[in-house]
Amino acid sequence: MLSISEDADGYQLRMGLSAFAAGGARGVGLGKSLFKERYLPENHTDFIFAMVGEELGLAATMPCLLLYAALAAAGFVVAYLAPDRRQRLLALGMTLQICLSAAVNVGVVTGCFPTKGLALPFLSYGGSSLFGSVGAVGFLLGIGPRRAPRRVRRAPRGGARRTLRHLERMSTETAKILVMGSGTSTGVPIIGCDCPVCVSQDPRDRRLRFGLHVSARGFGLQIDVSPDFRQQALREKLPRVDAVVLSHCHADHVLGLDDLRRYNTLQGSPIDVWARPRVLSGVRRIFGYVFDPPPEAETWHLYRPKLVPRELGPEPAAIGPFAVRAVAVPHGPSQASAVEVAFEGRRLVVASDCSEVTPELAAMLRGADVAVLDGLRDRPHPAHLTVAAAVEALSASGCRVGRIVHLGHDLTHAGLLARLPAGIAPTFDGEVLPL
Repeated sequence: MLSISEDADGYQLRMGLSAFAAGGARGVGLGKSLFKERYLPENHTDFIFAMVGEELGLAATMPCLLLYAALAAAGFVVAYLAPDRRQRLLALGMTLQICLSAAVNVGVVTGCFPTKGLALPFLSYGGSSLFGSVGAVGFLLGIGPRRAPRRVRRAPRGGARRTLRHLERMSTETAKILVMGSGTSTGVPIIGCDCPVCVSQDPRDRRLRFGLHVSARGFGLQIDVSPDFRQQALREKLPRVDAVVLSHCHADHVLGLDDLRRYNTLQGSPIDVWARPRVLSGVRRIFGYVFDPPPEAETWHLYRPKLVPRELGPEPAAIGPFAVRAVAVPHGPSQASAVEVAFEGRRLVVASDCSEVTPELAAMLRGADVAVLDGLRDRPHPAHLTVAAAVEALSASGCRVGRIVHLGHDLTHAGLLARLPAGIAPTFDGEVLPL
């Protein structure tokens, strides 16, 4: 028989357990607690969970525990997707503040831990506890992804309806595609050339070597890092590079890797480099010190990039907020990668260097929201598509926006744009496309 003397050891715990036992599966009814009125001290603060168990039973206590578990899972997801280390640690701290407090309180009430004066978040009486819990959720909401509200409109007809559907789809949340460089391996103008394109005054005819930067939710994904990367990053005031995807190991796509060391410093963390295994092997031959630093690197405090190799293949890999995959495509006598970046159900497909549209590439291009395809010039080239071949592939794909890239000095931007079909255009340095 339980003693009801408040001087007895373990009195509060025994009364709490008795309250749980009295509640059973369905509880005694809201506001009908006997222990709250006579026996259990601090029932509105530290032992509020016992009162939930007595009045509402397991039917309420189990959903409470599941809600705390869901909050913990959501907090960990927010921390995982946070754009930088500071926000990641803040999200993790706010999540642990709520969930550890709940776990300890429930453990005390059920006898798993010694009795402590720790409130149950969101349920215990007291302004300071509630203020702290609500503030922690506010931080998590501020760090986590946000969606723009949708407006209810009267449905229009015909093409206007299709346009509205597209606008509503884009209004939820968009990623930004920034063209860092649109040119071929020599860049345009070419050294020592005075052809009409190389001396053109149209800024769209000045083409640095290829690179794309895709950003969303504060996360920056760089596709290829050319020798011009430093100049491109300064021109665009590029704030961060969280991950890199390399299409192949040719000089005009990887020789800017060394400049990533500045982003290591700014972000205070290594940068993942994703590519097919064959590409990573080539990078190791050129930049052995970025993946496998010499022993003296740390001793001498050498200023070098800190990169982490990650294998990329045809199955999607989660890279920040993006799902990314790559398939091999012919590039003359060698191979390159066609890269797909998916975000919120929309897809970017990039094949900057290819000499043939394989069935795998055609399938990847089909229905893409934005497709960026190699189209070096009008004349055939053994390692690149012609403009005509690129236009044919983009038209057949049904992509929403088609862009031709890796342009040489045979084509002016204005002249090429004038003869391309609607929805397809040559890209240019600094162009921004929504995804």
